[in-house]
Amino acid sequence: MNTLASCWHAVYGSALPESERNINGAAFALLKKKLIEWRSTFGTTAIAALMLSFTQQGLTTLEAQQDFAGTTKAHTECSKASFFTIVLSCHQAAITGRVHVPEFDAIVKPVYAPYAAAVLAASACYRALKLADNGDLEDFNPALKGIDANLLMNLSNVNKTKKTISNYKTKERQRIKKEREERERARENLEGCCLKR
Repeated sequence: MNTLASCWHAVYGSALPESERNINGAAFALLKKKLIEWRSTFGTTAIAALMLSFTQQGLTTLEAQQDFAGTTKAHTECSKASFFTIVLSCHQAAITGRVHVPEFDAIVKPVYAPYAAAVLAASACYRALKLADNGDLEDFNPALKGIDANLLMNLSNVNKTKKTISNYKTKERQRIKKEREERERARENLEGCCLKR
């Protein structure tokens, strides 16, 4: 609660209200939501960067992706190349423009080193490669058609790739919902016809 109280004071210039000094309060729920969003960004960025890389390399089949992701070369290249740097840069993008919380100065001085963010970025890169190696990214493959293979590997283009994947998944969910509704209507019509007889 001390961390939440410090953040609240830095943002609003007043003490955290007593009604919010518990884990069931709205302020704690918002803090938790923002932390979850920050953390999940590492994973979505890693997957999008990997999918952009697959597109650039022409790895559009599940087998080709698995062959690449399972190699030592993939893990070596991705750990020292732009893949890791891009995933880590999503942390910097998330904290840009943040409110200064004086109570945290002891943590960031003499120099700010985002150790936790680097660990999360490395874990996200490894997890994305592991998912590809296991064939668990197969449902993303249809979205590859919408990804421009000529895009440079940078955070802006990885974010465009995320948007392409998100749009594909939204359309896919809508298609499935429509099919489900059509089946339900057909079933209701069939039941209605049977009852009339």
